[in-house]
Amino acid sequence: MKKPTSKRPRKSRASNQGEEFSFGLGKPYANNDEYAEKGLLFDILSIEFEPGKGFEGRDRWALTVKAKDRDPEVLSLNSNPRRDEQLRSAQAHLQRGGKSSNKRLRLSGNAYYLTDGHS
Repeated sequence: MKKPTSKRPRKSRASNQGEEFSFGLGKPYANNDEYAEKGLLFDILSIEFEPGKGFEGRDRWALTVKAKDRDPEVLSLNSNPRRDEQLRSAQAHLQRGGKSSNKRLRLSGNAYYLTDGHS
């Protein structure tokens, strides 16, 4: 025999009527090959470490970058010990209000690297 249960009033949910849903609200991902091949200069606006969000569940870094005549995009780079050290330092620099301007993405072998660029 079932025990009597007290009925709680349902919580009402806020209505989303009239709001349009868009898949395009996030920042677009940059094409690493294009950035490296064209030698695009960019400023790094933010750096975030994303554990488990990379290829095959690996850790990665997501850098919001702004190249001339483009909207901000996200460059995604795999995690490795040397890069982790460099990007943690760069991340702290940005968080203290510093800037990271005129950078380039280079391809060496199968890996991408950040370098200082010249305008």
